[in-house]
Amino acid sequence: MTTRLQRFAWTAAVLALLPIAAPAQPQGPPALVETAEVETGQILEELTLTGTIRPLRFSRVPSQVNAVVTELLVEAGDLVEEGQPLAVLRMEPARFSLREAEATLAVRRAQLEELEAGFRPEDIAAARADVEDAAARVDLAEIEETRQKSLLEREAVSQSEFDRAAAEARRARAELARLEAVLARLKAGPRSEEIARARAEVQSAEARLERLRDDLELHTIRAPFSGVIGSRAIDVGDWAREGEMAFAMAALETLRIEARLPERYFHRVHPGDEVSVSVDALAGQRFSGPIAARVPLGDDASRTFPVKVDLPNPGLRLAPGMLGRATFGLRALDGEEQDEEEVILVPRDAVVMAPDRSRSVWAVREGENGMTAQPVEITVGRTYLGKFEIVEGDLQPGDKIVVRGNELLRPGQTVMVINGPQPEGRPSGEMAGPANGTPANSAR
Repeated sequence: MTTRLQRFAWTAAVLALLPIAAPAQPQGPPALVETAEVETGQILEELTLTGTIRPLRFSRVPSQVNAVVTELLVEAGDLVEEGQPLAVLRMEPARFSLREAEATLAVRRAQLEELEAGFRPEDIAAARADVEDAAARVDLAEIEETRQKSLLEREAVSQSEFDRAAAEARRARAELARLEAVLARLKAGPRSEEIARARAEVQSAEARLERLRDDLELHTIRAPFSGVIGSRAIDVGDWAREGEMAFAMAALETLRIEARLPERYFHRVHPGDEVSVSVDALAGQRFSGPIAARVPLGDDASRTFPVKVDLPNPGLRLAPGMLGRATFGLRALDGEEQDEEEVILVPRDAVVMAPDRSRSVWAVREGENGMTAQPVEITVGRTYLGKFEIVEGDLQPGDKIVVRGNELLRPGQTVMVINGPQPEGRPSGEMAGPANGTPANSAR
């Protein structure tokens, strides 16, 4: 009789013969990340200034005609594309004038075509028949004139009767001359002057038609560029006046921050230099852009000069009116020595801090299953324009590192890179820049 212990032993033996399968690890979709390249560069002295972010392009879009507003297509806050209709004004009078001009042009073109084609053969044949008929009347009138003259010489008719016969003969000859001239004109065709005049009339009609078409188009107010509607000054039923503002709008794809540069730093920044801008309203996120202009007209009271920085605005995260803190790298003045040492730099967003305050970045490497993320421990040094200097770490210039989407990555996890222009990072408390208008410690 089989005991319970024996049954347990047999079951264990059978299970021992079965292959042991590892529990299946669910393979989810790859993580979406944005990357940047490890760079090399020089670390310069920094200067941080505050300024307000403004639109690079701002327009008070006017009405270009006097008309009643019949349709309003956008409201304040709407994003619009270049050429998009914003409002429609009453078009009926312009349409009536346009149809009249189209009809006039059709008449002028028909007249020109008739002249250029010359006269029809049947018109010439009719004119020739008129000439022959007139010649026959001349012959008859001259015969009558001769007969009346003979009778007058014999005093068989009065002088008045002869005069009537003579006048009728002259009238017949004149009519024959007129018809012969008409026939000659038909045979010769239209004169070049007539054709030129007809062409000029067609061109005049075409120009008037184009002007009226343009006038009709002006009854639709359109966006002069892509951007956001800030306000509108018209409503349906209002009388829009030519030249008066109908909408205010601003472009958002590229914004501009203007700061006041103290005179002692005027020659230490230059147009084209890259500037890092942090924005308080976006939790200190950093953006970068070039110096567009350094205006050499200063304020007499403050001894400061305007410096303008253009900021690409991917995702339209920045908005006009936000406060920005622009950090400039200060070049050495002519004659001064400057450290030209190249160091390895990574964006602040790429650096992940562990609870033990150790730091690492996620490097994107090519693996068997595609692109994967691998952690790389690093030691950081100085900060410069929103970037960390890498003192230690297995990183080389050109390596791809994750700057967004690195919060929940696991070693070896597959990733999908979805790159675009990105801000440089998020400053933490220990990364805070120098006070406004005060340069940081020199890296030299």
